[in-house]
Amino acid sequence: MKALAVASGTALLLISGAASGNAQTAQAADCFKVVEKGFTSALEPYVKVKNNCAWNYNIIFVWKNAPDSSCALIKQGQTRRSQAHQLATFDKVKIC
Repeated sequence: MKALAVASGTALLLISGAASGNAQTAQAADCFKVVEKGFTSALEPYVKVKNNCAWNYNIIFVWKNAPDSSCALIKQGQTRRSQAHQLATFDKVKIC
C-alpha cells in the first residue's frame, strides 16, 4: 500500500510538472508576433515573426500542406523569416 501511495504521489508530481512546463511554453509562444506575411515573386508564401519574449528561444515555423522549418534560434527582439512552397499556409510558431 505504501509503494502505491509513493508511486501515485510521484505520478501526480510528474503530471503537475508537465502542466507547468506546457503553460510556460504556451506563454512563451504567445510573445512571438507576426510582423510580415506575404508571397515571393514565385508566389511562395513567407512569414516573418519577431521575438517579443524576455528570453531567446529555438522555434519552428509550422506550415499547413508543407514541411515545418528546422529548429532555429531567435534572440530577444530579433525577427526570423520562413518560406514554404505555393500550396502552403502558415499555421503557427512552436518552441522546439
